[in-house]
Amino acid sequence: SSGINAEYGASVYKCVATYTGLAAGTNLDSSTTITMNKIVTSSTDPVRTFAGEQVVLSCVATAANTVDIKWRKKADDWTEDDRKYVSLTGVPEAYDDDARTRKSTLTLSSPQASDTSDSIECYDETIGISGVMQLEVIETSAGNQEVVSGAETVISCDVTGLLAELDTVAWEKSTGDPITAEMTDYEVAAGSYNAETKTQTSTLTVKNGINTADAEYKCAVTRNGQTRKTSVHLNIFTITPVTPMKATTSVAQTLTCN
Repeated sequence: SSGINAEYGASVYKCVATYTGLAAGTNLDSSTTITMNKIVTSSTDPVRTFAGEQVVLSCVATAANTVDIKWRKKADDWTEDDRKYVSLTGVPEAYDDDARTRKSTLTLSSPQASDTSDSIECYDETIGISGVMQLEVIETSAGNQEVVSGAETVISCDVTGLLAELDTVAWEKSTGDPITAEMTDYEVAAGSYNAETKTQTSTLTVKNGINTADAEYKCAVTRNGQTRKTSVHLNIFTITPVTPMKATTSVAQTLTCN
């Protein structure tokens, strides 16, 4: 059968024929071993990593030595009616005659959020076998903010390349101390996961009165026990009023804002 998924089990079967016409009580048994072709993908699915960290995907095909494993992923505009793919370059290993297997690996040395996919496939179209896995590459970004001294402000941390809602999103001060719900000068919002854009935006509200000096905050994103921290700088400026001045029409004047 073609297209047997990697998660299905046994690949070796026996066809047994029994003939009972020789004599009463005498059986003649014959069996033939049939090996089914299959592909087994990387053990962890989905494979999760942070942007810039090398990741290696692999699959092992059990088939004849002519097996030719190729790699591809669904295109962004893939639909059931218009199945478009993006070809990927894998590296096949030598065929193992004893095990009847060939392994192929796909290495992404510096993956980005755009590499996230819910369908990365290793396959041999001629034989009709394939294995599908998911890859999540998490990327975080945050923009620095400028705010007038003493004013409330909201800073944000954008997380892209997600296949599901984040396990944890937290904020902390530059000292590494976590910002907790008990701290009334701050308000943390984890944000909602957007499945269509594969994004989630977390915000930290820094309330009135405490923005009197430049500060650094960190957005801490956790997935599968691993944490990536992104710094956000809050730059404070002041406006000092100057002595009012009188202006005469048709005469050039210079105004100053400190």
